[in-house]
Amino acid sequence: MASDKNTVNQFQESSTLSLLQQNISEVNLEESQSQCLRTAGEKLKQHLNSSCGFSNLDEYNSHIVPPRRTLENIQHTISTPLIDNSELPSTSNVVNNQNYSIVTETSNMVINKPFKTTSAPVNISSSQSQSEDLLLYIYEPIKWHWFYCKYADKNKWVPFSQKDSDAIEQAFILNDQCNESVIATDGSRFDVYLNQRIRKPVYWSDNTTNVRRCSWFLRNSNGSNFIPYDEVIATLLEEEYKAAWESNEWGRRVPVGNYEEVVFHSPTAIIHNGVSITLLNNSEETQMDQAANISSLKQCIVKRGFEEFVIPSDEPSKVDHLLFIVHGIGSYCDLKMRPIYEVVDDFRSLALQLTQSHFKTSCQSEKIGRIEVLPVSWHLALHSEDIDCKLKRITLPSIPRLRNFSNDTILDVLFYTSPTFCQ
Repeated sequence: MASDKNTVNQFQESSTLSLLQQNISEVNLEESQSQCLRTAGEKLKQHLNSSCGFSNLDEYNSHIVPPRRTLENIQHTISTPLIDNSELPSTSNVVNNQNYSIVTETSNMVINKPFKTTSAPVNISSSQSQSEDLLLYIYEPIKWHWFYCKYADKNKWVPFSQKDSDAIEQAFILNDQCNESVIATDGSRFDVYLNQRIRKPVYWSDNTTNVRRCSWFLRNSNGSNFIPYDEVIATLLEEEYKAAWESNEWGRRVPVGNYEEVVFHSPTAIIHNGVSITLLNNSEETQMDQAANISSLKQCIVKRGFEEFVIPSDEPSKVDHLLFIVHGIGSYCDLKMRPIYEVVDDFRSLALQLTQSHFKTSCQSEKIGRIEVLPVSWHLALHSEDIDCKLKRITLPSIPRLRNFSNDTILDVLFYTSPTFCQ
């Protein structure tokens, strides 16, 4: 009888030992799998940090795939029952009241695997298809807005007011190619010739500037100015962007001419490769430098939409007062070296602010209009080509900047007092 008890005890101890060894092997296997996942995660973080500049996978996902509308927040959870210590034989080698669990984290799922000793069914809380767990990609068409180049010799673009942009867009939709469409903008101070894509002042003489229907922009090197793409290139970029969005296949490379290309890394990360400095700043010096130095090619950020621009407010169409400003001597009117045409813009905006602040109720009910300010420039009429040639012949070649400043500024006083030129 004693030998039978000893045999039973040896069998129980051997069964318990084999069970513990099996559990330990499962723990070691899960720990090795967890270690492999952690190692792969560390390698992925190093790759994202060195190649793309992201610190972790969440930051990468939020940048590459921004949050959009979802069907529902579906979470897949794999659960198993905890250890029932009563089912384990009571031996000194078994540690009671211990629950071992391994948590494996991924970008989309958290799997919790408790340490189990007996076979049990695995319950899956949700059996939805994988496609329902993905984000819904909804393409939103781009909104167009009209811009004009503020200076003829610089690549600085400014948006029209919403009222003026809508008026130009309405004429553009009608698409009358036979007859030139002229749209009055900026309080009727400038006319836009739609077919020629130019903008001319009405009440004074100045260089014409370009206008453009804009949707895609290129940010310059210092990030302070956005340059709109040509309308044809902007249409091409929008088509490629829509195709990448609907197929969810990013990394597209779109050639835009002159050995340049636009790369769609993600919906929010778009880069222009090989952009030249001449596009960022039109001047003869940079064009010569561009032709002589290939290192002037660089990468720039591409922006879709005009959300970062400040759209000017619409001016009242009614004019109550008209103010003329006549500038003094010289071609520039202030220390910023601005001509009279730019200085009157400050007078006009200041008068509008004062009117709206002191007569707020009347402005809201449109009982009063605005104060129109127009420049009167006589400098260009006085300094004709004939006069400038005569001054150049009698000007000494030494100290050229000082002498040019004298001819352009100080001699205006003598011209004004002369009976020949004072009128």
